[in-house]
Amino acid sequence: MASETIFLGSDAVLTVSNAEVEDATDVTVNLTKGSVDTTTRKTARNGWRSKSPGLRELSIDFTYLVRDGATVGTTLINAFLDNTILTCECLDHENGEGPTGDFYVMEATRGEPLQEGVNYKFKLEWTSDNGADNPTWTGGS
Repeated sequence: MASETIFLGSDAVLTVSNAEVEDATDVTVNLTKGSVDTTTRKTARNGWRSKSPGLRELSIDFTYLVRDGATVGTTLINAFLDNTILTCECLDHENGEGPTGDFYVMEATRGEPLQEGVNYKFKLEWTSDNGADNPTWTGGS
């Protein structure tokens, strides 16, 4: 029987502008697709609404633990404030599988829980503003 490797979240790698975001936690890659209503009178007569896939979206959400001397958080905040595009890659493990592309920082929410570290919740959304027609998916089969 072949052995399988299960990758843990701690194996995953998130990079922003070629710098690893080592203080990231709870990273989520969101691949979503819009829905186009293709209902016709024929399908409606039979009591059915018809849907077809629409445009796809890619975003990356993560929590960033604020640590004295770390610079990635400052890069992300400045990109949010200045509408700067960041090149990001989010892989399931080193040299693994995941999205790569250009992203805007669309949300930067700071939390200050009493018994946990100060943190930011960032949302990065893919953009074609840098000339790429689509993001890429690295690795996989």
